[in-house]
Amino acid sequence: MVNPLEYGKKFLVWWKKMQPSWRASGPEAILSPLRDMPTGKTWQAIRKGGTAGVYTVVMGLSWWIMAQHIERDANAWSVVDDLTWVIQQMKKDMPLPPPTQKRAHEGEDEDEGQQVKRYVSCPYFDAVY
Repeated sequence: MVNPLEYGKKFLVWWKKMQPSWRASGPEAILSPLRDMPTGKTWQAIRKGGTAGVYTVVMGLSWWIMAQHIERDANAWSVVDDLTWVIQQMKKDMPLPPPTQKRAHEGEDEDEGQQVKRYVSCPYFDAVY
């Protein structure tokens, strides 16, 4: 069970720590970080794949929202709005991935018919999945 009030406080601190330093605007920045990206700044601090990145933020945020049974916490929905904006901004700065080609037996070793683990580089989050 998640206590939405306690979890929300911890989530907000964690979300703030993940942000690039240019988004900080004082103590109130935890709920309203800056949205004017200075020239030459990047999203590298938050553009990560796997369990260290945006996927974990989305999952954690979903737990906070699902824990709200009766009363909706406006702070959680502020983070939903901010995360949506962050993802849109990261997407703007990313090149389109090259087109892929399907293989006849994708994921299988053709000689033995066994599953083979494949790693794919994700250009969106500078990580390997």
